[in-house]
Amino acid sequence: MATGGGACCSDDAWRALRRGGRVVWLRDEMSAVLARIDLAKRPLLANVADPRAELARQLATRERWYRRAHFSVERAGRDPAATAQAIEPWLDVAVVDVELGERSYAVVIDDRTGAEARFAQLLAHRAPPDRATVALISDETVGRLHASATLLHCTMPAGACCASPSRRGKTPSP
Repeated sequence: MATGGGACCSDDAWRALRRGGRVVWLRDEMSAVLARIDLAKRPLLANVADPRAELARQLATRERWYRRAHFSVERAGRDPAATAQAIEPWLDVAVVDVELGERSYAVVIDDRTGAEARFAQLLAHRAPPDRATVALISDETVGRLHASATLLHCTMPAGACCASPSRRGKTPSP
């Protein structure tokens, strides 16, 4: 099901969407969106002097809601079939929703090949644009068993540091 851009902008809407299955935020370049839509059929864009500026304003207002999606996929000029192919890997993961209103989040469990790259993509989608810190919180046992160097490397943005799981009383090193 595809919704209109503002349809998901309430807690009630999010609860209903999440009960219905996976929620994917399809992201695209502003110019591609404007080229694809018929402005005359878009009530919020039809009669504005600068549709690009209005679309940017709408995105800025709605982005906090869009970030609640389980996953995000860049459309990046893909046709519908290729876009569906990019979404497909996200449909086989286990998801547990933790409902906390605006602070809601999903716990994603993915033990398939390529999980590290999918996890990095998920973190990139979830991180607010004004923050560069990502924390992976675990205990020593889980970290030793599951935290691969690949995972830690691919999830860390440039200039960020990673705190490794440590024993009680010891300070993690950057």
